[in-house]
Amino acid sequence: MSHPAPTVGIIVNPASGRDLRRLTASAGLYSSTDKACAVQRLLAAFAATGIQHVLLPPDMTGIAAAVLKASN
Repeated sequence: MSHPAPTVGIIVNPASGRDLRRLTASAGLYSSTDKACAVQRLLAAFAATGIQHVLLPPDMTGIAAAVLKASN
């Protein structure tokens, strides 16, 4: 009996990395570009483990669009 290929979903929070705790603690900010790069690294890791189907919904800051553009 074969198992169906796994599907992974990624939800990127465009507002994370800019919250009040980071601003008051002088912590570094995490830009949309940083988030797109992190998703690209995740996709590479998924591919290395045999995962071929990943869902990434569109977002208002263009993170998903940047990932799609970089993968083509």
